[in-house]
Amino acid sequence: MLGAPAAHAGDGYFTSQDLTGAIAAPIGRTEPSGWSTPWDLKRHFAYVSEDRQLIVASAGPDGAWSWTVATTNGGYIFGYLATYSYTWDHSSHIVYTDASTSHLMETWSSEASPRWQTVDLTETYHEPKAKVSPRGYEQDGQQHLFFKEYDAGAIWEATFVPGTGWGFTNLTSRAGIPPYSRLSSNLAASPLGADGEAVGYIGADGYPHVLAGQHGRWIDQRVGCRTP
Repeated sequence: MLGAPAAHAGDGYFTSQDLTGAIAAPIGRTEPSGWSTPWDLKRHFAYVSEDRQLIVASAGPDGAWSWTVATTNGGYIFGYLATYSYTWDHSSHIVYTDASTSHLMETWSSEASPRWQTVDLTETYHEPKAKVSPRGYEQDGQQHLFFKEYDAGAIWEATFVPGTGWGFTNLTSRAGIPPYSRLSSNLAASPLGADGEAVGYIGADGYPHVLAGQHGRWIDQRVGCRTP
C-alpha cells in the first residue's frame, strides 16, 4: 500500500491516498524516495515493486496520480534510492547501487527525452564500484553524487557539468579521513546554496565528520562525540 499527500490538502494538515487502490500502483518492497520538478509543479516518488521493477509515480498540480515502470532492473537495486531533479535540462534522476555488480547506476528522463533510460556510471566512466545508498542533488547548475567506494571505502564525488560530462573525485584523498568501513549507508550529503555543500559520515576514528565543500575545494571537520 502506498500513501502520498493529497494536492491542496489544506492549511497545516495532510490527507493521504491509497495509490495501490486508487490507480492500481504496484505494491512496494522498498522505501520510496520522493522529489519535485518545479518547472511543471509535479510531485514524484520512486520505489521497487514486489515483482522487482523500479516504479515511478507522479502527480500534477491537479493531484491526479499515474505510475510507470522506469526499469525492470529493480530486483538488483541494493540500499536506498537517491532522487532529485535537474533544472538545466528539466530532468529527473534516480541513482542507486546494483547489488549484483556494485556499480553506480543512474535512471533518468527529461522533457526532451521523456522515456526512462538507465546508465551504468561505473562501467561507462571506468570508476570505482560503490557501496549501498548513494546521495545526490543539484548544486550550482551541476549534478552531484556521493558514494563510498566498495573496496577501499573512500568517499567519492561524481559531478556532471553541462558541456563536459561526468567527472569523479576521491574526496577522502583530497580532504578528511577514511570513513568507518563497516558502515555502508551512513553517508549524508546536502546542498547549502551559496554556502557550498556538506557531506557527513562516521570516520575510521569513530567520530562524526563533515566534509565542507565550495567550488571543488573541500575541508574536513570532526564534530560531536565518538560513536560507541
